[in-house]
Amino acid sequence: MFLLSSKRPSFIETFHFPTLNFSVVFPNQSNVVTFDFKSSGTDEDLAWLEFHNGVAAGLQLSPTIELVDSSWVAYNKHITSLNSLNTHSGFLLAVGLQGHMKHLALWMVYSYLSKRHEATTLALLLGMAVAHRGSQDDYVYRLLSIHILALLPPDSTSLNITETVQTAAIMGLGLLFQNTCHLRIIKLLLNEIKINISRGSFRQPESYALAAGFALGFVALGHFARFYKFNPLCD
Repeated sequence: MFLLSSKRPSFIETFHFPTLNFSVVFPNQSNVVTFDFKSSGTDEDLAWLEFHNGVAAGLQLSPTIELVDSSWVAYNKHITSLNSLNTHSGFLLAVGLQGHMKHLALWMVYSYLSKRHEATTLALLLGMAVAHRGSQDDYVYRLLSIHILALLPPDSTSLNITETVQTAAIMGLGLLFQNTCHLRIIKLLLNEIKINISRGSFRQPESYALAAGFALGFVALGHFARFYKFNPLCD
């Protein structure tokens, strides 16, 4: 947060990703205590730490610079890959949060999705949705819909879409239709809040239902009073 939107790197400048630091100094003590995360933590815990480290680094990018496109992202991809793929996934989400994912080429989007890496997929879906929030963009809608079982044909429910990716996609749907009060999307999200656990292999159905609730709030954002005025957009 201290460095939010503070950097404007040049096209030929590699972006800096700080390494994770597990060392602490306690008040009134001079000794440094280092936590051995590799022996005490799990691989999944470390993966999400690396992911959020990538997000924090990427949020330093200014939303007003114009150089952040497919070429620049590809140029810096090997830098984050030296740390981990999870770090690069977090960086992708930050690029979307700062509004730069509008300039990401289709070939790169498909390239990332083809890897079937969970953190990369959810970062791409949320990043694209945030960058196009409120636009109802048809391409982004189709991108999200193939990761939401409720929007797929009945015979497609056997697709291997993880719970985390589905949760990110349903949240992205709310961002894409933010402030539109789109009736069909509202009905879909209301139904998804009441999702039947037997429909999928959800370990934490509450997370998905909560994301659907947040998405519903985004779609109807600012229209609460209009429900009582019989507005045709919010019947």
